Amino acid sequence: AMSEAYFKKNQLKPEVRNKYRRVIKRLIAQVGDIPLEHLNADRLREFRDAQPDDVKASSLQSLFTPVRGMFKHAIGEGKIYDNPMPSVVLKPEKRSTQMTKWMPFPPEEVRRIFAAMDEVWGAPLRGMSDERRRAIHMVCRVQAFTAMRRKEVLSLLPEYVTDNSLIVIGSKTEGSDRSIPLHPEIADFPAFFHAGGFDTFLSQKKDRA
Repeated sequence: AMSEAYFKKNQLKPEVRNKYRRVIKRLIAQVGDIPLEHLNADRLREFRDAQPDDVKASSLQSLFTPVRGMFKHAIGEGKIYDNPMPSVVLKPEKRSTQMTKWMPFPPEEVRRIFAAMDEVWGAPLRGMSDERRRAIHMVCRVQAFTAMRRKEVLSLLPEYVTDNSLIVIGSKTEGSDRSIPLHPEIADFPAFFHAGGFDTFLSQKKDRA
């Protein structure tokens, strides 16, 4: 119940809620369905230690994200008065900043990527309609010049696609709604989009991204 209250209070997106529910379900399977005030540091360490020895530090941190959030919410609501999470030491990240942060592609690599895109999607493909091929090519181009996620590109609303910018609303990451200036290299995107260039994806039954 406390986890659901945390999800609702923070207006988490359905896919994030489902991911966090799976974590809470694993936690309950390990320590039992107990009141939150009984979920102490020892039980949290038990859950931590039950994870595979080779689990990545980033994965372990991610696993405990909904647990942290649930405790923070409960304290904020006055349901509990002690947060055991600071007493639970998680595996530290040993990779350097250079290895964990996103690094830009060098110019030569960028040229190779665009050449590959043009080779694959720039000419008719057997077994694929031209509409679908052109749409996929455009998605790749927009991603390249905006750093948007595929789902963000495919979820763009008509009122947020202009000749000057693309506005991303309802992104996966909380607080990442943003306005992106339209790069000259994709100046043809708004016209393509408003002409129904992505309509070919409407028949996609599964997640279009």
